[in-house]
Amino acid sequence: MDSTQKVRLGLVPARRGSFSLELAQHARREMIEGMRSAGVEVVTPAEGETIGGCVENRHEAGFCAELFRRQEVQGIVIGAVNFGDEQAAALTVRKASLNVPVLLFAAQEEAPPRLGGRRRDSFCGLLSIAEALRQIGSPFTVAPRPIGSPTENSFKEDIAWFARVCRVVNGVRNARYGQIGIRPDAFWTCRFDEKQLELLGATTVTLDLSEVFAGANAIEEDDRELEHLLSDIQEYADVSQVSSQSLKSAARLELFLRRWVRENDIDALAIQCWTSMQQNYGICSCAAMSRLANDGIPCACEADILGALSLHACQLASGTPAALADWNNLHNEDDELVNLWHCGVFPKSFAKEQPVMRAHEVIATSCNVPRHRYQG
Repeated sequence: MDSTQKVRLGLVPARRGSFSLELAQHARREMIEGMRSAGVEVVTPAEGETIGGCVENRHEAGFCAELFRRQEVQGIVIGAVNFGDEQAAALTVRKASLNVPVLLFAAQEEAPPRLGGRRRDSFCGLLSIAEALRQIGSPFTVAPRPIGSPTENSFKEDIAWFARVCRVVNGVRNARYGQIGIRPDAFWTCRFDEKQLELLGATTVTLDLSEVFAGANAIEEDDRELEHLLSDIQEYADVSQVSSQSLKSAARLELFLRRWVRENDIDALAIQCWTSMQQNYGICSCAAMSRLANDGIPCACEADILGALSLHACQLASGTPAALADWNNLHNEDDELVNLWHCGVFPKSFAKEQPVMRAHEVIATSCNVPRHRYQG
């Protein structure tokens, strides 16, 4: 799922007929405007398709559910425009059968309730809707500020937050993660159950490192895409400390990975970045991984598929490149201060200054790899 695309949310304006239709329609219109101003696409019955464009009985619930299925909404907002009919709201979710996140919100009274005055009683209805969803086994979440005016910034912020939740859920559910190579034997932290991951909807696509090396080495010197990449890498970072041979190897590796990602519809990569990479190909993969991540293809080290999933989720939520860091050390005196660090795979967008490409000292000092095998 493209993290730059608008999230499409279904709105269920839950109404109970014994309350004011005018107030219900007013809240419905404000919810639609507030959701659109939060940057989402809104799918909801038009005013002529149901009574006032609201949902208050099983027939309207069926119509709304079919609308949501047809428009393939990625999340559902149940907005209690007054007390709201809990059966209609719950049936909409059940009949839609989309298994998408559900958010509950209720419109606040426009004035303090008084005898003889018009009222919504939306808070009470919201509690009933929540119980009805619980009874049919439908998970839901409640807005951080569940009762309020749709015209307030808090509503827009809650919708924007929920949209990010929906983007993550739908993105991970349909993701394809490329596992290139195997995890380091010493790192049990990188183990995962591929079958359990598939139950979430995410598929693991595997590739042996030997195929990567063979494919990268087979790229011809006069490949136009390779020439473009070489030029782009030199703009991406200061490469004055890297040999031209290492630079070309890095470009070939990146080009192979980009082509493989395109051919296999990969959303994120988990790469065996040491020490076979250095011993058998002659460079580190950090530059290629950094540049891919900066272009929206998250890359996790050490063939860590769950790390790739985490990066993908962060990117979906933020709409910007993501990175993972190690919590290396706590400050000697300040327990609230931590040292975060990782190797050179951070996207360039994280840097304040122009990145510098050079020999990987961690590989050199910790992995017993000869110096001529870890440049770049």
